[in-house]
Amino acid sequence: MKMVALIRANLGMDPKELDTESFAEAYCQAEWLERFRLRNQAEMIAAMFGGKKKG
Repeated sequence: MKMVALIRANLGMDPKELDTESFAEAYCQAEWLERFRLRNQAEMIAAMFGGKKKG
């Protein structure tokens, strides 16, 4: 369920239409994008509240 939700939310694709290899590739891309967004969001929140930005 988590994999399907990440693919739909981050890539806008219907996972049911993907073969196994394409599904795995899409999941890796969606997972990377999710981590990228969350890291950026955490840095932004830290900057807003006076936290130090990691370089």
